Order: sequence, then structure tokens, then C-alpha cells
Amino acid sequence: MGKQKDKGQQAPATSTERPRLWRRRLGVVVVVTVAGLGGLLWSQHRLDEAAREATLLGIQRRGQGRLDDAIRAFQKALDTRPESVEAWSNLGIVYTMQERYQKAIECLGRAVELKPDLFEARIALAIAHERLGNVRDAETHYKHALQLRPSFAQVSYNLGRLYQEEGVLDEASRYYREALRHKPDFLEAMANLGFVYHIQERLDEAIEVYERALVLVPREGPLHQRLGWSYMALGDHENARQAYEQAIALGVESAQDQRDLGTISELEGDLETAITCYERAVLLNPQYGDSSYRLGAALEKLGNDSRADGSYQRAITLDPDHAAAHYSLGRMYLRLGRTEEGANLMATFEELKVYEGELKAKQRNVARNPRDPQAAYDLGMVYFGRGRLAKAREVFDKIARRHPDFAAAGEKLEEIEDLR
Repeated sequence: MGKQKDKGQQAPATSTERPRLWRRRLGVVVVVTVAGLGGLLWSQHRLDEAAREATLLGIQRRGQGRLDDAIRAFQKALDTRPESVEAWSNLGIVYTMQERYQKAIECLGRAVELKPDLFEARIALAIAHERLGNVRDAETHYKHALQLRPSFAQVSYNLGRLYQEEGVLDEASRYYREALRHKPDFLEAMANLGFVYHIQERLDEAIEVYERALVLVPREGPLHQRLGWSYMALGDHENARQAYEQAIALGVESAQDQRDLGTISELEGDLETAITCYERAVLLNPQYGDSSYRLGAALEKLGNDSRADGSYQRAITLDPDHAAAHYSLGRMYLRLGRTEEGANLMATFEELKVYEGELKAKQRNVARNPRDPQAAYDLGMVYFGRGRLAKAREVFDKIARRHPDFAAAGEKLEEIEDLR
């Protein structure tokens, strides 16, 4: 008699049963895996939602001017989703608004690393680099932004302004014109383009730009003022006077404007009006040495030598390199029999003529080669040789920031610090 089957023991599966059993077991595995994946997707969805909500809150707080709250919200978003491009970008923009430029660069750099074609982050990166004096990086990011949106006039304008500050005037005018091509009523671009033309001595073009702008905004005082500068440089005194008077009527006035008005009156033989204008110029800017010099010259013409003496001396005190003030005071002293003082002033005048000639030559070279650190260094050395350490330091510092591999500039900066 065969053994009875144990009730607790299952009979082995037959060959026909095995596939069905395999399928059932596989089905269990698939169900479990899908259930786990569903939980993971749900978790990721919740994290994405939390990051999105925090980012939107940060944008809202930024719009309200609550920048510290905005930073906390964006950081919360990044704690949840460290790869959130939107959170990195907005956090960098807030740091830019707070002028915390190095932190802004770190955040914005991460944003464009994750998404290279992020337009707003590129602009903010350019601004942050520009504020830190990283001109090449700023230029790179502005140009990248412009590639993304070629018709965005503000980016072209920013590039033009960057080049203007660097003295690269041909490029500055090019980008200002590009900004105006896309936005013909862009007032700031017009004003800066006119000023670049003025610096380049393209005076007729400067005047044309200013007058075109004034058709759009006839009561814009600074534009009338700049128009006056260009007319004055062109030698068109009547139009210069009208432009200056219009600017003054609109509440815009500078020492240079009054000095020029005084010069025009003096050329017309009206010394009393000229003196009034020069005195007004001195009042507007007591540190502007040329106004004191012009006042001294007009007073001397009227025979008021004592007042002229004081004005000449004040001009020399304010501007020790003012060659014309040395010459005029020296000549007046010689006329008055103060021979030794007059001779000393004339000797200084001769030295200043040499210095001015060398300075102008180096400045022209920098204008022709605005990206050449050697040209700028040579200019700085002219200031340094004359003992004008503040001016020299300004030049060398600019070179050191923009051309860090140009070691000579850094060495001169250290030497200047030792001399102070």
C-alpha cells in the first residue's frame, strides 16, 4: 500500500503547471516594482511642487522689495531641488540687486551651467561682472545674451556703455546705433552716442544726434547742455549760447557751462558779463581751477591786478598743472616788476609745456589702442613721473583689474602705496 500524501505537503507542479506558476510569481514582482516606482514618482512630484511654490514665493517677495525673505525662499527651493535653474537664477538676481556681486556670480554661474541659454541670468551675470570690474567676463555674457535676443535694445545699450567706459569708442558707437535701430526713441542711447561722437570730435554728428533727441524730448535740460558743449567745441558760439541758456532755464547748469558763457562774452568784448559768468562758475564748483584762471584773466584785462593775482593763485592751487595760469601770473608779475617770482613761474610754465605735450601724446595713443595695457601703462608713468600719484594709481589699478597678467601695473601700485 503506497504512502499517503501528507496534507501539509503540496504535490510538485506538473510540467504544464510550471509556466503558470512562473507567470504568477513574475506578476507579483512587476506589481511590487510598479508600486514602488509610483511612490517614487509621487515623491518627486511633491518635491517639485514644493520647490516651485518656494520659488514663486521668492519672486513675489522680490517684487515687494523684501529681498532677504526672497533669498530665504529661493534657498528653501534649492534645499528641496538643488538643480532648480529658476531658483539659482532668481537667487543670483536678488544678490545682484543687493550689490552682493560675488555671491550673485556664483548663483548665476550655476544657473547658466545648468541652462546655458538662460537670457535673464546672462544679463545679470554681465552686470555683476561689470560692477566688479571684470570687463572681459561682462562683455562675454552681454554678447551671449545678445545672441539669444539680437533685437533686445537694452543689451546693445549696456554693451555700448561698457565700451564707452573702456574708451573703445568705435565699438561703443556701434552698439548705441544698434540699440537705436531696434528702439529709435531710446533716449539714453541717443545721449551717449552724441557724447561719444563729441569725444571723437565728430561734432556735426554729435549735434545731429542731440537735435534728433530734442525733437522727442524738447525739455530735456541735459541734452541742451551737451548740445551746447558740442556747439562750443565747433566754435559756433551763438548756438552754444542758446543751448546753454535753454539748459539753464530747464534747471541744468554746470561750472563748465558758465565758463563757456563767460568765454563767449569775453570774446564779444563784454568783460563785465564775462566776469559775472566766471564768478558763477566758481560758485558752482569751487574746485574747478579753470574758472578761477578765466576770472583772473578777465580781471587783469580790467586792470584789477590784485584780484587777478588771487584768482590766478587759486587756479594754480586747485590745478598745479594748469600751464596757462602759471604763464599769465608769471607774465603779470614780470610786468609789475616782481622779477624773481615771475621768472620762477615762467620756468614752471616751460616744464608744464613739456609735460602737457607728453601727456597728450600718451592719451592719444591710449585712444588709438584702448585695449593695450602697455599704452595705458605708459600714460600712467607720465603721471607717476610728474608726482601725480592719484592719477597714476587710477590708471595702474584699471590695468591690474583688466589685465591681471600685466605684472608691471601691480608693481607700480605697490610702489605708490609705499610712497603714501
